[in-house]
Amino acid sequence: MENLNSIAKEEQHISNVSSGSEWNREEKIIKNQKAMEILKTMIAWNRRKETTEKDLEFWRFVY
Repeated sequence: MENLNSIAKEEQHISNVSSGSEWNREEKIIKNQKAMEILKTMIAWNRRKETTEKDLEFWRFVY
């Protein structure tokens, strides 16, 4: 009887973990999407900054 109880507890634990891991997976996907958006914004910002610096160097060279 003790073995049956321990097996039942293990199965319950496994089902809890599997449902939790599914939720964690969805949460990780959302975090990754947010991180990608932030990264794209940072890349765009750096490109703009580089362009501005190149423009300044060009105008300094011209004048």
